[in-house]
Amino acid sequence: LLDTDEELATAAKKALLIMPPEIVGDYLIHNLQGGNDVMQKKMIEIVTERGAAFASDALWLIAEDGDSPNQIEAINALGIAAPLSAFGRVLEEFVRSEGTSANKAWQGAVWILSRRQPDYDQALSELVQAKNGASEEIARLLTALATKLEGLKPGRSLDEVRRSHSPDLATEKNLAKAEILLPGSYKDVMPRRFEVAAYLDCGLRSEARSGGVSIERLNGNSHNSAIGTHPALSLDYSNASLDYVISGLDASVDYVLGLTWWDEGFRDRQQAIHINGEEILPATRPIAYDEFTGSKDPKLRFVGKPTPARIQFALLPKHIKSGRVELSIRQLAGANAVNSELWIMKRKQPAARKQVLLISGQDYPGHHWRKTGPVAESLIVEDSRIEVTICETPYALGLTHLDYYDSVFVHFKNYEATLPSTSVMQENLASFVRNGGGMCMSHFACGALEEWPEFVNISGRVWNHEGHDKRGPFVVKVLNDQHPVMQGISDFETDDELYFCLTGEPDVQVLCDAFSVKKQANHPQALVFRPGEGRVFLSTLGHDVKAYEAESVQTLYRQGAAWAAGLE
Repeated sequence: LLDTDEELATAAKKALLIMPPEIVGDYLIHNLQGGNDVMQKKMIEIVTERGAAFASDALWLIAEDGDSPNQIEAINALGIAAPLSAFGRVLEEFVRSEGTSANKAWQGAVWILSRRQPDYDQALSELVQAKNGASEEIARLLTALATKLEGLKPGRSLDEVRRSHSPDLATEKNLAKAEILLPGSYKDVMPRRFEVAAYLDCGLRSEARSGGVSIERLNGNSHNSAIGTHPALSLDYSNASLDYVISGLDASVDYVLGLTWWDEGFRDRQQAIHINGEEILPATRPIAYDEFTGSKDPKLRFVGKPTPARIQFALLPKHIKSGRVELSIRQLAGANAVNSELWIMKRKQPAARKQVLLISGQDYPGHHWRKTGPVAESLIVEDSRIEVTICETPYALGLTHLDYYDSVFVHFKNYEATLPSTSVMQENLASFVRNGGGMCMSHFACGALEEWPEFVNISGRVWNHEGHDKRGPFVVKVLNDQHPVMQGISDFETDDELYFCLTGEPDVQVLCDAFSVKKQANHPQALVFRPGEGRVFLSTLGHDVKAYEAESVQTLYRQGAAWAAGLE
């Protein structure tokens, strides 16, 4: 490690990073406790990158030693590597450290550990309790930490998803200037019948272990690794391939894999996911777009603010080999392969009969898919026969095991300049639907994949580049109350955009329509289509969260999703 030969020192460090604890654990701890200051600092770097909880006791000895030249490094390491149960102890040290040179480091450790907690409400409670007896300044800092953590809490209720996702939680001063929109907690999109098995905040740690499941980065480097950086902005990167291994899995248990991808620097990256050497997710741009940028450039008006994309999909039993999954993120274009967060979820409740993949990631910037997506998910899963997994990239249509799902819910309108569809996506979706898969389409999803002329023969109707009446209340008339999608629904009023912009020749069945004041004619608001063996439900309702408030709209989407998935 201290050799003047840089290549040799790098190889030694890599060995200590990837070798199992039973082989190198004693060596690391011995040098943490008894090595010289320089060696001790190297050991702290390694256990920090490993997220090595087994070294916590040795780190505590250094962190509590005010005379140690490595005290600050050890405190930072505790935030990243200490077991979750150390949260209370770190909080106490922060409160006691006022006025010392270590105060800021303890504050950072409190933040990192709080963010790692599985129950944010419990962590918030402990932050609030710690203010009792604390000085005014420490109480102020604890309040600030609690506010930041509150902003990362997952929100699924109709009221909670109304709240804007604010960039204020990031530490980078250039965020506002760059107009980067932060995604919030990965737990926002975690499937309801699953729980976190292990979570890795990439860039800050190279390893995470929880309940027998571990995630370990095998190569690459970190970027934006300063304590306090938003988890979606800290990242791992590597040329050609960024590799991880997930261990401790049981092939008889259902798992969902999750990743946050962020094209830092907007470098036109494209990358793919391979599992055990097999391509699972083909060429994907690791970025999403949401809300207005305010740009006066007409070419950028419809792009939306850049935002990290949270990608989730099911792991199949065949993906788990001897309890392991070898995960590779392969660089296809751009500077390198990148990854910001990685999590694995395991089933905690029995599986529903039908699985739906809700796909978002871009839309017209006035359509805030990150707010409406969770609303759609919430109302669909009120039907206990259905589970929904949210995936924030249109490239999920290219998943090689898309047929694991009974239906896809298209909740995006991509733009060719930024997230163009690929032939792989197109062919995969066409095959999926025509061979019996379902597809739901919401609002401006009729404009999705407009660079693909064949899409109309899959969806039944597409956007004709016209628009809608002025936003406001209007009455939707039921045309077919016998169809399963319309059961129990009679004419209803909603506050929304009345689209008159559908075109197409396929033989669709219109379920309800509404009278357009602007066009002085009735126009479809929901329809069904049967391409091949598939089932397609399309509704142009759903401009924003308010547009989903009408009970009949909620029923329409719930029953439309059920019908598309093969339920009557």
